[in-house]
Amino acid sequence: MVLVIGIGNTLRRDDGAGWLFAQALADELRSAGVEVDLLLQHQLTPELAELAAERAPQMLVFVDASTAVDDVTL
Repeated sequence: MVLVIGIGNTLRRDDGAGWLFAQALADELRSAGVEVDLLLQHQLTPELAELAAERAPQMLVFVDASTAVDDVTL
């Protein structure tokens, strides 16, 4: 099982991209036959570590995204 945790806030519109991407990822994985557990959270909290440990996924994916664009130097 893959646990996908989408982080964001749809009320802030651009910050809600994490939820949308997490949902799309979960849908794609499910269509490929992968068992997926999807959680949508407003923020990353320490309690998520305990929750993830209880579910014991084979893979854990955190998705936090925004549509805002900043200047980034790599």
